[in-house]
Amino acid sequence: WKAEGRPGGRDEVLFRLSKTGGVYVPRFYDVEYLPDGRIGRVVPNRSGVPWRVSKHTVMDLDEWPYPKQPLVPLAETVHERMSVEIFRGCTRG
Repeated sequence: WKAEGRPGGRDEVLFRLSKTGGVYVPRFYDVEYLPDGRIGRVVPNRSGVPWRVSKHTVMDLDEWPYPKQPLVPLAETVHERMSVEIFRGCTRG
């Protein structure tokens, strides 16, 4: 994103991902707790963010554009699922 000179930086990328409806970005939601400590509700704190995050499922992995090489070395994929690593950070800053 940065390398291509797109405006907005990390927040803009996260915001666009959250608008797809299938990506939960914690910073865009406030959690309200009940007196006993349980979660009462989760509400968006930014306009344009969906109230509910949906599960997205790929039914036919043969038709999905799967990477030709593993994104993370030494990671094994089992049971027709794809692992996605998060929190490593961007090598481009």
